[in-house]
Amino acid sequence: MLRFLFGSILVSLLGITLVQAQEEDSLSAVGKYEPLALRVGVSVNNLLRSAIRENDTQYSFQADAVFGRYMLAAEYGRAELSRSSVAENPFTYESEGSFFRVGPDVNLLVNQAKTSFRADGDIIFFGLRFARAQVTDKMTLQTRDDTIGPDENNNAFWPSQEITAENSNRGVIWLEMTAGMKVRLYRNIFLGYNLRFKFARNFLGNPSLIPYEIPGFGPGENEEAFRFDYYLIYQIPFKKKSRTSPKEQ
Repeated sequence: MLRFLFGSILVSLLGITLVQAQEEDSLSAVGKYEPLALRVGVSVNNLLRSAIRENDTQYSFQADAVFGRYMLAAEYGRAELSRSSVAENPFTYESEGSFFRVGPDVNLLVNQAKTSFRADGDIIFFGLRFARAQVTDKMTLQTRDDTIGPDENNNAFWPSQEITAENSNRGVIWLEMTAGMKVRLYRNIFLGYNLRFKFARNFLGNPSLIPYEIPGFGPGENEEAFRFDYYLIYQIPFKKKSRTSPKEQ
């Protein structure tokens, strides 16, 4: 279902891009490779999660350099979490790690890109990411057999024992397709969201323990993941005056 949903969005976005690409883009004539602005943002999701969940600490940042209708994005984040249970088989689990993502975005609002060389307007974008995470985690499980026999004594066949499994700086890589919007709230302050489809998750080496959660990806047992991310963004413009193409002079 998630593949179908994201596939439909992708086909629609690519269709818009192909139609708009037939129009003459003034960025091909002026300032095509000049950085127009730098946007830096913080993930609102992770800040709220860290505030609400006592045993979770997560944060992530993103930055993208704007080259007209094209952008080069990079993201970085860290995560720490712990879980425990005092049920029949008590366990404790602790994890920490970091991740980064990098890849290109394209602004699908071509008409706006023609007249907004300061890149200060709203955008709708589609992009691709390569991502990598490093995770260190450890799980300790206490097993016990509380079998009670007819004599009301503990007739445990297996003695109680402690089992430990862990990973040290285990590498994980995956790919992402992302789409979203960035909307200007006030001057250089933007609110943005990313719709991400994460796939081709691959562990580097054989993990002794499947991580409960991979930083930047999600549940370690899944090979694919789907997520919304919300960002508060500040834009640092490099151009203060709009430039015009030769045909507009």
